Amino acid sequence: MQLYKEALARGWQLTTKHSFLWLFGLFALFISGNGGEFDIYFRNIKSLTNSLSIFNPEFWRNNEWLILIKKMYALGHTNLWLTVILGIIFLIAASVVIYFTIISQIALMDAANKYPENKITFHQSFQDSRGYFWPVLFINICSRLVIGVFLLLIAIPFLKIFTSQQYFAFESLYYLLALLILIPVVLVVSFMNKFAINYLVIQKEKLINSLKKSFTLFINNWLVCLEMALIFFILSLLLGLFVILAIAVLITPFITFSLMSSITNFYTIMMIAVLLAVISVILAASIFSTWQYSSWTYLFIELTKGNREGKLLRILQNKD
Repeated sequence: MQLYKEALARGWQLTTKHSFLWLFGLFALFISGNGGEFDIYFRNIKSLTNSLSIFNPEFWRNNEWLILIKKMYALGHTNLWLTVILGIIFLIAASVVIYFTIISQIALMDAANKYPENKITFHQSFQDSRGYFWPVLFINICSRLVIGVFLLLIAIPFLKIFTSQQYFAFESLYYLLALLILIPVVLVVSFMNKFAINYLVIQKEKLINSLKKSFTLFINNWLVCLEMALIFFILSLLLGLFVILAIAVLITPFITFSLMSSITNFYTIMMIAVLLAVISVILAASIFSTWQYSSWTYLFIELTKGNREGKLLRILQNKD
């Protein structure tokens, strides 16, 4: 447990002493969320139930794909210029978000590696991260593609069944297979993603070597990785509970005061309360994200010094 305590403590120290990193933490949320690997897993599960997802049987059985194409065609046909303009705006906005998300991911790992021996500034962190943008973007794209390919491989044998209205029983089998296969795939891909980027940024490895070494590092320390992921997942649940309670305490006086005010003041006060609640959630998530990335980087540094045994294994072997 000492390994995790040290990683968490060093990550927390960096997070609390460099608040500008919270902005990087905010953008980094788009990649893994605050639940880490388990959050990524649950997000992929949602893709199985989203009516507009190609991995959802309803998308094929109810011809959702055809309806979607017709809607897009109708929109483009009737409002061509509006569609083009909105499309361009969306692409620009998405590109900006992706750029800062990738930069933030790199900056957090780089800062954790440099602290406390080197001074860390926002400008320097941003500048140093830019040189790794493309290889890190490639790793993240590959991660998403691998998970998507596995889901497709599961879905393809069922496609003919999905287009029929008579075989609903097979839908449960598909969901069961998808859920079971997603667990190891998402976890392995997510851990390799973290470690490969760390190899790139910290040890200055080439892209292919980073991917190879990340797989080896995970295989040799898979239990440690799972335990660390579980720790942060539990912490994220506790954070969520704490934020809910904190927001309730924060906005209760506003609600009480608004009920005693006029209609106009009521809406104004409630808007302020909602705004404070949103800011609190964003701030808490950003801080937690920064702490999570920093701690994982410290764990990576320790694992590269030599293989470590998981807490569970040490307990079973009566070593701890």
